[in-house]
Amino acid sequence: HGIAACGKHFPGHGDTDTDSHLALPKVEHERRRLETTEWVPFRSAIEAGVSSIMTAHVIVSCLDESHPATLSPTAMEPLRTELGFQGLLISDDLEMKAVADHYSTAEMCERGLAAGVEQFLVCKEPTRVMEAYEALVKLAESKVIKHEVFEDAAKSIKRFRDRWNHNAVPTGATPWS
Repeated sequence: HGIAACGKHFPGHGDTDTDSHLALPKVEHERRRLETTEWVPFRSAIEAGVSSIMTAHVIVSCLDESHPATLSPTAMEPLRTELGFQGLLISDDLEMKAVADHYSTAEMCERGLAAGVEQFLVCKEPTRVMEAYEALVKLAESKVIKHEVFEDAAKSIKRFRDRWNHNAVPTGATPWS
């Protein structure tokens, strides 16, 4: 019915005792534990054709001790290279305290793009939406992030939309009409 599934939250958020809406969680597992436990459902979802995966605002020490996964190329890299995910990579909400208390919106956009995020969620505050939009425009204009990164993200978003829009309910219609 035009509804896409989204696997979340890569590289794993289920074994934290901190709510990333309120603070920055830390996952202390070794890499092998991630591969054999946290990544198992992601592998299954990817094999089943999941079209999007959401990032986690958690520090995964064995991947990157300094930055939350959403903003870390080394934390996001295994999703594409080892797990083979080819779909749309979406950030969790940039307004969550796990990241918003530590980074500006512009920093989150720059670091997120560098980590492979293709679509950013900013869920509540219109001023934050504009901050993200303006930051992305500045990054594109300044060429801090290569133009190809923006082109690849746009292609990924288009593939996602093309896959799901054909079943969408027309505006004004109900699913049962």
